[in-house]
Amino acid sequence: DYISDAYFQMGSTETTQNKLLEALEHFQSALNYNKNCDLCITKLAQTQDLYKEFHYKAGMKSYNEQNLIKAILEWELVQKMDMEYKKVTELLEKAKIIQKHIGDIKKSE
Repeated sequence: DYISDAYFQMGSTETTQNKLLEALEHFQSALNYNKNCDLCITKLAQTQDLYKEFHYKAGMKSYNEQNLIKAILEWELVQKMDMEYKKVTELLEKAKIIQKHIGDIKKSE
């Protein structure tokens, strides 16, 4: 239980510091040491939602700034965690098609 609590506290601290990936790992470790930790399950789910939303919005911002490479990288992080999240798969496909067309245009010049 002490090890689980320690991991949980590290995850909580990292969440407040916006180190979401590290927080996810620590909440998962806390759950691994204490399978009955309902708060661990809750915090893990909340942190996953924060992570997905953070990278989704970063991808949208990059896309709107016409930085397709960065948008694609951000959305791929979201897709790895949840392929169904806010149509991220469709956005990725669209951004990749646009990126390919831009590449084709540059090659033809």
